[in-house]
Amino acid sequence: MKLRKLIPLAVLLFGFTYTLKAQKASEIKSNQIGENHVQVHFDLSGAKFNETIDVELFVSFGGGELEGPLSLIDYNDGEFSNAKYKQIGLSNGKNSVIWDVYADVRDLSKLNKGIVFTVKPLMVTQKKKKHFFIQYSASALITNINYITPIGVRLGVIGGTGFYLAGYYNTMDLAMYDYYGEAIEEDLDYEVTGENLYPRMSITGGLTFQMSWSTHFFIGAGFSTNKYYKEIMVTDYYGTTYEWVNIVDADEIGAEVELGFIFSGKWVNWSIGASTYNFQHFGANLGIGLTF
Repeated sequence: MKLRKLIPLAVLLFGFTYTLKAQKASEIKSNQIGENHVQVHFDLSGAKFNETIDVELFVSFGGGELEGPLSLIDYNDGEFSNAKYKQIGLSNGKNSVIWDVYADVRDLSKLNKGIVFTVKPLMVTQKKKKHFFIQYSASALITNINYITPIGVRLGVIGGTGFYLAGYYNTMDLAMYDYYGEAIEEDLDYEVTGENLYPRMSITGGLTFQMSWSTHFFIGAGFSTNKYYKEIMVTDYYGTTYEWVNIVDADEIGAEVELGFIFSGKWVNWSIGASTYNFQHFGANLGIGLTF
């Protein structure tokens, strides 16, 4: 006896929407495949990035009680195989399963009644793995482009909830003299050359939060210092030298707050972020590095 003669396709178009916790199966429809099998189509939603969905298929005949889980099989290149009671590893979006009708139905008269399918989703959580990462990073104050810090490092742990530390600087040069508004602290025979230097250093730390398999949000805080140097040419008994003078009135030290995203592949990661210094100056940072 052929199945296509027993099941009117019209009754296969009905299905119950089923919600389990945050997982939802909806838009349940079906069609016949060959003589003995029915393919049930449905939409899944509610799974997070680290979750897959297993489904079980149930059926009711003529408004009766649910029966199942039903026997499911795979269908590839016209061949049916791999009998089971649960389809595993599905994700959000459109999905389908194939019911092996004669494996479950012994009383064929049931097939002449109204058939309603119910798809029950079962959430499976995959563990978020933690990885150490390190980056070369650079930053700049957009509101004062003189303060560029091309030398920096960001390192920490990503995966689930992690942490990081970051540091930036732009020069190792030190000022030999301080200038206090009126004059340099020492009596010197000097001339201002017109060359300027803008030393900046910042240290921050904070937390990382995984948003998808490859995307992590970071937020942190710390402190930074901004200085302003002028170059002078000093002439004395021994000759001429060039030194930096720190303009003390321009010294700044304050809080640094930053946030951004780290995008991680199997081995390589990169980041983009924004920062604020004392909520008066705003900056940006970029990084690229390795994930272990």
